[in-house]
Amino acid sequence: MTIRFRIILTYFILMFNTLAFAQDIKIKIDHIRTVFAAINSDASLKKVVIDNDKLSTIDPDYKASDGGEELTGYFKDGDLVKLTFSVELSFGIKTLEFYFQNAEVIFAYEKQQNFRKNGKTTESDYSHLTTGFEGRYYLDKNKVIQKVEKGSPIGDRYEATILLESGFPKYRKILIEAFSGK
Repeated sequence: MTIRFRIILTYFILMFNTLAFAQDIKIKIDHIRTVFAAINSDASLKKVVIDNDKLSTIDPDYKASDGGEELTGYFKDGDLVKLTFSVELSFGIKTLEFYFQNAEVIFAYEKQQNFRKNGKTTESDYSHLTTGFEGRYYLDKNKVIQKVEKGSPIGDRYEATILLESGFPKYRKILIEAFSGK
């Protein structure tokens, strides 16, 4: 075999592997979207809501935000399939959603809505929200395989993928215990 032939062969092998990998990710993302749609359309899910006051009694490390927080879990057949964490701040509302399949996070959604500024003053108009940031994170085996972000967040960022590694497991445990009555 000549060197030129080996280079061409190597190139085609790499291209094939890259295409196969991209196709594999597309299949996984399509599956995640199907699971996401099924969870959000399932009216039979059992809902557990833990508000600001209850969070402070459950979690000794809890520090309330200026507008309060809410943790919501959605359960199917006793399994947590969706976790929502909402934080009200002085400039708007941040919401994080996590979707599970077989106890593993497969999708995370992050949204920041900002209070619109009054045109005549610098005061916030608390009756109107505009979306300032959205992030969609597709995961496989707790690793992000695709990230789609739009806009720019204001203030500290609760990036969904960061929360997965820090406070998230604690919130998941709190919801599961609340659901099971512990």
